[in-house]
Amino acid sequence: MSTRREESQERAIVRIAAHLPDLIVYGDFSPERPSVDYFDGVLMFVDISGFTAMTEKFSTAMYMDRGAEQLVELLNHYISAIVEKVLIFGGDILKFAGDALLALWKVERRQLKNIITVVIKCSLEIHGLFETQESEEGLDVRVKIGLAAGHITMLVFGDETRNFFLVIGQAVDDVRLAQNLAQMNDVILSPNCWQLCDRSMIEIERIPDQRAVKVNFLKPPSTFNFDEFFTKCMTFMDYYPSGDHKNLLRLACMLESDPELELSLQKYVMESILKQIDDKQLRGYLSELRPVTIVFVNLMFKDQDKAEVIGSAIQDACVHINSVLRVSRGQINKVFMFDKTVKEERIIFIIDEGQFIDAASWSFLEKLIRTIPIFIVMSLSPFVDIPCAAASAIMKNRNTTYVTLGAVQPKDIRNKVCLDLDVRGIPKELDTYLVEGSCGIPSYCEELLKNLDHHRVLIFQPMEVEEKANMTWNNLFKNFSRPTEELNIFTLRNEEGNEEVCNLASGVILKNLSPPASLKEISLVQLDSMSLSHQMLVRCAAIIGLTFTTELLFEVLPCWNMKMMIKALATLVESNIFDCFRNGKELRMALRQNAASFEVNYRSLSLQPSEGLAHGEEEELRELESEVIECHIIRFCRPMMQKTAYELWLKDQKKAMHLKCARFLEENAHRCDHCRSGDFIPCHHFTVDIRLNTLDLDTIKKMAKSRGFTTEEEITFSKIETPKKSELFAENLSPEEIREKILSFFDIVITKMRTSEEDIIPLESCQCEEILEMVIMPLAHHFLALGENNKALYYFLEIASAYLILGDNYMAYIYLNEGERLLRTLKKDKSWSHTFESATFHSLKGEVCFNMGQMVLAKKMLRKALKLLHRIFPYNLISLFLQTHVEKNRHFYYLNQQAQESAPPGKRRLAQLYRQTACFSLLWQIYSLNYFFHYKYYGHLAAMMEVNTALETQDDFQIIKAYLDYSLHHQLAGYQDVWYKYEIMAMEQIFNLPLKGEGIEIVSHVADKLGYTKLLMGHLDLAIDLGSRAQKMWALLRNPNRQYMVLCWLSKSLFLKNRNKQLIQVLGWLWDLSISEEHIFSKAFFYFVCLDLMLYSGFVYKTFEECLEFIYQNEDNRILKFQSGILLGLYSSIAIWYARLQEWDNFHIFSSRAKNLVPRRTPTALYYEGISRYMEGQVLYLQKQIEGQSENAQDSGVELLKNLESLVTQNTTGPVFYPRLYHLMAYVCILMGDGQNCDLFLNTALRLSETQGNVLEKCWLNMSKEWWYSDSELMDDQWLQTVSNLPSWEKIVSGKVNMQDIQKNKFLMRVNILDNPF
Repeated sequence: MSTRREESQERAIVRIAAHLPDLIVYGDFSPERPSVDYFDGVLMFVDISGFTAMTEKFSTAMYMDRGAEQLVELLNHYISAIVEKVLIFGGDILKFAGDALLALWKVERRQLKNIITVVIKCSLEIHGLFETQESEEGLDVRVKIGLAAGHITMLVFGDETRNFFLVIGQAVDDVRLAQNLAQMNDVILSPNCWQLCDRSMIEIERIPDQRAVKVNFLKPPSTFNFDEFFTKCMTFMDYYPSGDHKNLLRLACMLESDPELELSLQKYVMESILKQIDDKQLRGYLSELRPVTIVFVNLMFKDQDKAEVIGSAIQDACVHINSVLRVSRGQINKVFMFDKTVKEERIIFIIDEGQFIDAASWSFLEKLIRTIPIFIVMSLSPFVDIPCAAASAIMKNRNTTYVTLGAVQPKDIRNKVCLDLDVRGIPKELDTYLVEGSCGIPSYCEELLKNLDHHRVLIFQPMEVEEKANMTWNNLFKNFSRPTEELNIFTLRNEEGNEEVCNLASGVILKNLSPPASLKEISLVQLDSMSLSHQMLVRCAAIIGLTFTTELLFEVLPCWNMKMMIKALATLVESNIFDCFRNGKELRMALRQNAASFEVNYRSLSLQPSEGLAHGEEEELRELESEVIECHIIRFCRPMMQKTAYELWLKDQKKAMHLKCARFLEENAHRCDHCRSGDFIPCHHFTVDIRLNTLDLDTIKKMAKSRGFTTEEEITFSKIETPKKSELFAENLSPEEIREKILSFFDIVITKMRTSEEDIIPLESCQCEEILEMVIMPLAHHFLALGENNKALYYFLEIASAYLILGDNYMAYIYLNEGERLLRTLKKDKSWSHTFESATFHSLKGEVCFNMGQMVLAKKMLRKALKLLHRIFPYNLISLFLQTHVEKNRHFYYLNQQAQESAPPGKRRLAQLYRQTACFSLLWQIYSLNYFFHYKYYGHLAAMMEVNTALETQDDFQIIKAYLDYSLHHQLAGYQDVWYKYEIMAMEQIFNLPLKGEGIEIVSHVADKLGYTKLLMGHLDLAIDLGSRAQKMWALLRNPNRQYMVLCWLSKSLFLKNRNKQLIQVLGWLWDLSISEEHIFSKAFFYFVCLDLMLYSGFVYKTFEECLEFIYQNEDNRILKFQSGILLGLYSSIAIWYARLQEWDNFHIFSSRAKNLVPRRTPTALYYEGISRYMEGQVLYLQKQIEGQSENAQDSGVELLKNLESLVTQNTTGPVFYPRLYHLMAYVCILMGDGQNCDLFLNTALRLSETQGNVLEKCWLNMSKEWWYSDSELMDDQWLQTVSNLPSWEKIVSGKVNMQDIQKNKFLMRVNILDNPF
């Protein structure tokens, strides 16, 4: 049977019938046009609310290539569910009208009563499908249903090529009106339908001033069997599947081939659909999403009662319209008697500040609304007094829709501030303060600005060119938030050099400023309107902070029980005092996305009787209580309320409450269980006395365990279990054998992680970010309020370290500045603890400067930190050589001592050593960046001191990291034997680790670090092997912060190897990770690779426009803006694109943005990726200069060649970048007529590409070599033509494009000067 069904579905007649109702498929119509038929039946009109929003979302989606496919899936999910219900209940789908459908139950008149009951049952079940559902895309989909019954007339009309059908009559008008009366999830019966139905079976609700009724539910008698009743009803339906076909939805799917019927039915189907049926391509209700032009033609009839007259008029109109459309290759889509898109003309009123309208005007408007169709757009604030009767009537009118305006977006607030102050930029700190403080309300923003101006906080200064600014710690992040380009239309630009920026007065902490009196009054009025218990809750919450947990609130509330607190919180959430969130991730997403721009509320509540309304409110409150129980994070909707409520406390009361909060929070002020509960600064809490609570010995032991520290017995036991020496690397093993053994070891680890029954894999991912925001940051401020500056400093340093781990340099900078203010107050403290805090402070500042590419500042800070840690780093060559000799002796001593047992250092000493290791790790990289010859000796010493310090810690992780750093330092310096030795030593160290807990993480880190190192050194195959294993391990360990970095560098290795299929898979993982974790850096890297694919690989994965849109939307993101490398790469790639298109104005825009980032030099692959792209853009511009015979073209060429050579000779530039740099050098040489050096550089690049297995660059180099020395002429629009022919990845996968062909889609660098023009 199933085989027969599959065969029938392939028949053309069945595929055509799928688009037509049974009314047409089985109809026997006169060949005359128009023909008229009369019958009785029940009509159902279903309107799908939310469909239009869903379609618009996909039509403007960033990934247009996936939009149509996703829309089809959602349509299949929602509309198919409705269609299936209708068909199961015997209905016939007559028409789809975009977001609505019309269904018919055609029966004899005497059967209408029972069939109406069946249709009502069907309608209620359709509502049941959508009661609790919300689409995955976040779109709320609901339905409104109207039912009518009675006499129906059907017209069939058309011409020799197309036929159309139309149902008309009173029942059709009734079903339209019934649906218009329906609200979300309503079923409305027309007056005639209510007269004809079995009233004893239906519970209804009367609609004021209407004869139609609303169905509440069916109320059959207890003895009623609906299945038997339904089966009996279906015997009266001519084409309801039964017997052998009872499992079918429609009999039409079993139609036998009938050429005559097929030709007849084809006339009812659009030509474009027929073509897809013939090609067997149609899947779902829509197979593509494309822009179309739609024309609505509304036919007006003088006499609508006579079907014959209407039929004749429609026939004539149809023939005429079809003849006109055919000339323009248009088609009639559908003919409807009541398409919702056709509206009557209305008078439109636009009224601002409606609450000030006088009573007489309200009365006039109310009378107007009742008598003629008008449309009113009105802005309305709350009334000062009770609104008049006419105003109330309009607001409660069934046709009134309220649009509650929400917060203005952050960029609009920034634009407004810049416009009001007439400046070109404001500090990021001020931008954040105004966005958060104003809650998106422009008038709040104005009040805050007036308050700042009143207190002389704002300073106006001439705008300074970024590259000329003298960089210090204080102006490190003085990167102003600028208005969007849209603002330029509304402003007149000042003369060159006269533009100003707004700055803040020295020493001002914006968040500590008291709010303006006008805004405090608004909050106080709202507070005074609450009950006393609710006021107390808000005030207690204000002490905790802007964001808090329900656990802490319960702790500080005086004499409250949990039930009482939850009920009060639910009421305050409903009143928009608080928002609630299930976890920190949900909170961060909400803050990033801002509130919805508006919310539409329909008129249903105002029409319900008071008892029902009260019941609804009570039910809603219960639901809110349940939600609050689930959500343990609460946040004030408006910061102004929190500040106002906080200032109501007396000083002593505040202190007592802050102390209570601090005591509660400090128990959890450490890293999450996933990270073994340690400090963000290793062993930090052993150096400073920060405890408020006094503890007994047992509690201290428990805390030590929770923070990842083991007892002496446990340490001894673990040492007995651990093998002393690995026999894996015998001296006679070849590098290939060692490689295989290493990879096999990682494979064994992965297998064990997947299959072991031991507790290896954590149950949840890292929660440190939530702990940081919900525990440590509030705790620091509580200690600050208590005057406990040393404890507050401790936590500010922890916060800064945490943000550095999370990759947020700006927030680390902000909290280090908070710490600096406290350090000044504690400068008289000469204790060791204070010295350690000062050293930690300077080392973290050094790390921030390093990440920002400010190496002079970073070196200064790190040296100061080492001096405070009693580990002075030499300043001159004599002390350098003496120190090197000392460190070599120490190194041999530690290596020999490692084989012996020795007591580990104490905890305070460990904290000191960890800080030293972190400083040396950065110092050797900084010295390696410098061009001076003797600096390599400083770099070597710093790397050796890192190893020695790590060995002293006796910490496996520190030792392995130091070995790998030492190995990388020597690889970049070109010392073959040394780097290999230390890489092997690192591997031997991990083979001795127990494979659980921290041991597994160390193994993952080694695979990760080795994969990155091998990429940097150009060992691409090994980089891929190691990277793929590292990403598997990080994924199993639920560590997305490490996994995304592995995926980034793995994608680069695959890109250079031209392994496109694997690359696209990795990019898919990277995209999914960026979405699930809301991770902006991984999303930026994703688009960086997408640009590379278009520029160098010859195909499109994401369009150029989508990549550009991402940059425009996110270039001000603080993670991207204050991180060296990623924006440099993105800007430079866009500049290259425009240079290839010879759109030089656009090129200069992005090239200049990239140029501002070039000085931020960091010894990372990301920076060198970016600088390589930047140099390529400059090389292309040089070609343009030479072609245009620019005066300074020769100087530019010499300078460019010099910069490229310095990049190649620099120690920190990984060999993986050499082929591209030599390629560019060769191009510069040939442009300047230096063929000899061009050959040298070109052959060097080819040799390196061959050695590294860099397939991508090798292919391009061969094409360049062939092209540069050929006689062929290159067209000006060569890249434009290439771009227009770039295939999408989907075409490559489907086999429509050959993989070999895409290799030809390379940019051929223009060579128009073969003799030296200079």
